[in-house]
Amino acid sequence: YKEANGHCNVPKRYADNPALGTWVSNQRSLRRIMLEGKPSHMTPDRIQLLEDLGFDWHPPAGPNAKQEEQWRQRCRELEAYKAGEQIICRLLLKFLLNRNLSTQQCALVGGS
Repeated sequence: YKEANGHCNVPKRYADNPALGTWVSNQRSLRRIMLEGKPSHMTPDRIQLLEDLGFDWHPPAGPNAKQEEQWRQRCRELEAYKAGEQIICRLLLKFLLNRNLSTQQCALVGGS
């Protein structure tokens, strides 16, 4: 679902996989029950596993849910772009530093 939609906000009534929609809804309920201090099958390890997948405990709901999800998706895309841009800058800097060091080494060896 995440690969196809870019998020883990499976609708409760997900037509393509009703069992998944129900399961996701139940995970949110189990976490809420656990946080209230009541007995629950939810555990901190399960919460972490879901969060590592990008699980959203409070997905957008109501009449503006689609616009809110689109906004969140754009934020995720911006975050990925920023991370990629930082990687490119680091690689470029490393390349330039290595190139500069190689030029200096050649000058020392060649005596120029």
